[in-house]
Amino acid sequence: MRELKMINARTLRYALVGLVTLVAARRLSDTAEQRLLTAVLDEGLFIGGWVFLWEAVSLRLEATV
Repeated sequence: MRELKMINARTLRYALVGLVTLVAARRLSDTAEQRLLTAVLDEGLFIGGWVFLWEAVSLRLEATV
């Protein structure tokens, strides 16, 4: 039971970090001048956000199986 609570907490944390990262990437892409550095940073934030969300889904699926 305690292990499940820890997994749920990690899942929530990963999901929140992923969503915040995606929102930051979206805002950066809307407001920033598209130069090489900002384009690379923007894509990195999008990829990082999706990886955190994928990890949250993966943890959740492992906990239910």
